[in-house]
Amino acid sequence: MSLIEIVTTLTTLSVVASAVCAATPTPKDDAFLSKYVYPVIEALAARFEGVLNAGGRGLLSGLLVEQAPRLTEVLETLGWTVTLLANQGPWGLLEIRR
Repeated sequence: MSLIEIVTTLTTLSVVASAVCAATPTPKDDAFLSKYVYPVIEALAARFEGVLNAGGRGLLSGLLVEQAPRLTEVLETLGWTVTLLANQGPWGLLEIRR
């Protein structure tokens, strides 16, 4: 698969995931786990508030440690506190809270 095909696929997944979140009313919960890749997490970040109760936490998996600083910046701009909980090789796990 070429780089252009990969980017196109990731963009399509991001658009589909955003549409599903927008169309599906979801009751708020105390926690969620996301195993999406970075572009999808970034695209959905503005909607996380709609799925977490106050004091809830989100666990964001499926991203590279090198992507954590940019994603942290995006999430902090949206009012989240972000912590790198774990990493294994190049992979990281972030926790978000409000």
